[in-house]
Amino acid sequence: MSNWLEKRVFWDEARRRVRYLQLPDYSTTRDLARDVIDQADRDFQAATPVTLHLPEPRVMAGVWAVFRESTLAGPVDRAQREAVASTVSSLNRCPFCVDAHSVMVRGVGKHEVADLLLEGKFADPKWKETEYGDAVRWAAATYLPKSAELLNSPFSAGSTPYMFGTAVGFHYVNRMVNVFLNDSPFPQPPFKKLMAPLVHRVAGRFFGQPSIQKQLSPGDSLTFLNDAELPKEFAWAESAPNVAAAYAGANAAINDAADRWVSPAVRETLIDHLQAWKGEAAPMSREWVADAVSSLSEADRPAGTLAFLVARASFQVDGGIVKNFRRQALSDAALVATCAWASFQAMRRIASWLPLK
Repeated sequence: MSNWLEKRVFWDEARRRVRYLQLPDYSTTRDLARDVIDQADRDFQAATPVTLHLPEPRVMAGVWAVFRESTLAGPVDRAQREAVASTVSSLNRCPFCVDAHSVMVRGVGKHEVADLLLEGKFADPKWKETEYGDAVRWAAATYLPKSAELLNSPFSAGSTPYMFGTAVGFHYVNRMVNVFLNDSPFPQPPFKKLMAPLVHRVAGRFFGQPSIQKQLSPGDSLTFLNDAELPKEFAWAESAPNVAAAYAGANAAINDAADRWVSPAVRETLIDHLQAWKGEAAPMSREWVADAVSSLSEADRPAGTLAFLVARASFQVDGGIVKNFRRQALSDAALVATCAWASFQAMRRIASWLPLK
């Protein structure tokens, strides 16, 4: 029954809720894309946060490798990593990922932790009574560079690459999900608010529990990536070669895609902006975006506006922003590559704030 439900939810229903992109048809994928999807389906699920990158298969391979090697594989408590993923997702206002990864925590019977993650109240005194309170406290500080909470991480040297890798990786994933997916990975029943607790518990039983019990060998996803240099922002990953290689390969793949689809002017302008960013939230008004892209040519402004919003306030991206972008770049590959590059640049900036152990 669980295999039938998994196919129904992750292969049929979820892909129909992808926005702005042609509906992915997994059955027609070939070569690298086919191999990545097959491994993802075997090791976790062919989940839409990964497969929405299908128009750029090498980018999809890099994103899958980062997620697999940081969050799924390795000798570190998987449920703790899922709690960190859910915490970061709350910071980024990504209800889809909060749902999906708190379900994994519920899958190992940690219902109180899952409930706290869904509430998103990380200052709640109840966290002190849970085994994941320190990890959640740290993850909740990832937008606070130089804060004591962030710099004094609670993780051992051996677990740091996996915990940091999970937190940083979800600063990327949340941005992409906010643009391309809706509010939940699960089918939404009538009387949504009333039924939500039941849906969450059923999902924990049928999806979370089988997934979190899998033991995955580190490094299997690296066959999809080219060897690449690890950017200095990810130096904390070096003690776990599989995590370091995943981040290096993903960075190279995303930069290669950006070389094809994102103009040098847009890239330079956003990178300069992010170098001055210290984690503060973007204003709710979009006036700041207009100011930020004012130096760009008229032809580059739609892509610049999209890139800036993805990096700083991905939940504000809407159909109008995408429509303006599409007037200049019609392909799904251009849209995915631009959003992926902007998400990764924001993630690199956050990664640079993390302490070295």
